[in-house]
Amino acid sequence: MSGYSWQEWPNFFPVAFHRVSERYSAPVLENNDFKITAWPVKHFVPTIGLRIENKVTGKVLAYSCDTEPTPSLLELAKDADILIHEAAGPPPGHSTARQAGELATKVGAKSLYLIHYQVWNTDPAPLVPEAREAYDGPLVLCKDFDEFEF
Repeated sequence: MSGYSWQEWPNFFPVAFHRVSERYSAPVLENNDFKITAWPVKHFVPTIGLRIENKVTGKVLAYSCDTEPTPSLLELAKDADILIHEAAGPPPGHSTARQAGELATKVGAKSLYLIHYQVWNTDPAPLVPEAREAYDGPLVLCKDFDEFEF
């Protein structure tokens, strides 16, 4: 974060840092409504994916973060109601839409939402049929300001 000099950005929201162990199912937060755990994923810098369990509804949202396919995602995303998975391109450090679809199928995700894809000089629409080659459940191409209820 320091490399981006974020602390000097005007009107930047307050940031509080909390250390998270770099291990499978590391506790992040738990209250009456949610249980959030983290898994290490594989990117160019240390990165974690998150599993958010809604204690009220019993539903699960899993977020891959920036990552190439890695074994930790199998547990992180297992039986997720919503799997939000990046589709920035082939490894290293990222995943293709097809790889996101393969993971969604392997873990039994009930829906797949593709995120973190290139938009500045390409049409992201072909990512949906690419993921569809490996996943036949509900599939969404995320856009800015999407909201998810689970």
